[in-house]
Amino acid sequence: MPSGKTQADRLLELERNVPGIAKQLEATEKAADALGLAHQQTVDRVTELRIAYEATLAVTRKELDDLRKWKDDQKKEREEWARRVWAFGPSVLGAVVGALITLLFTYLIRR
Repeated sequence: MPSGKTQADRLLELERNVPGIAKQLEATEKAADALGLAHQQTVDRVTELRIAYEATLAVTRKELDDLRKWKDDQKKEREEWARRVWAFGPSVLGAVVGALITLLFTYLIRR
């Protein structure tokens, strides 16, 4: 044995190291438990945030759809108004032209 330690010395050294290693193992187990708890809390919070995000997103999409529908309704209303004006325009023009012709004939007949 070139190291100068006998097997008994090595065994005694191992026996002295066991309590320290056991304490380190216990501390590591406690840290792992704490880490597991922190991880579960993080998972729970992320799940809550995802649910809130999805709810907000659904509301936003609904509002956006409502806004698009309102915009389309406004466009249709403007088109309908323009159609009505153009439908009314020829009648007014016809009445004005008819009145002018009547005035012209009346003027010519009385002369």
